[in-house]
Amino acid sequence: MMGSPMTSPAPRIPRPYARLVGQEATAFRNYVSAAYLGGDSIRKVASNTRASFGRIHSTLVAAGVPRRPKTSGLRRGGN
Repeated sequence: MMGSPMTSPAPRIPRPYARLVGQEATAFRNYVSAAYLGGDSIRKVASNTRASFGRIHSTLVAAGVPRRPKTSGLRRGGN
């Protein structure tokens, strides 16, 4: 049985603009999707994979993963 993405090492992009194809692209998409759906922010996933915020966002859009609403700036202070 495969380990969950949270316990498996994050796939790293060898170069910032490296094109991922085949199994490498599938593994990256699966990791990004699972990490985000598991509660990690896009920024955290980007940091873990050394990919840009935009690349993670594009990967999530291509995978059809629904994004969570932004939380910064929303009601703070318990009201």
